Amino acid sequence: MSNHRFRWRKPGLHVAVPLCLVLSLGLGLSACSMEGNSVGQDSTLQSNLDNQKKAASAYLAANRGEGIERIEFTEPGRVPGIGATWGASAVVTVAGKGYQETLVLDGSRIGQAMPGELGVPKVTPSPGATSVPVVLVLSDGSSEVLP
Repeated sequence: MSNHRFRWRKPGLHVAVPLCLVLSLGLGLSACSMEGNSVGQDSTLQSNLDNQKKAASAYLAANRGEGIERIEFTEPGRVPGIGATWGASAVVTVAGKGYQETLVLDGSRIGQAMPGELGVPKVTPSPGATSVPVVLVLSDGSSEVLP
């Protein structure tokens, strides 16, 4: 074995090899987004509206009886990045007070502390109160009532 340092055999090869690696990596990553929507890009309007209904229904199922009166989506929604799930900003009204949230498809949320969390008093329904229907307002302005 020789004890000499490796030398580039052709002039400019020390620039060309790293450049090729960077370009191939860039092309490889962009190929992930060539079919369908790119990462972070908005989906079609109809699929976003369908996702808003699914997210609201899942959120209500997980939080039934918490005094939720209204859910109003303030944006169509999107997938924010690789590995992330679809989410959309919404105002969730509980006992007359609106809370800025991001609702996601699995029924979870990201946002302000809601009643019963981090020192926000829990909403307790009055005795004998029944579950009220929840008004759902989608980002296109259409609305419906969820049981």
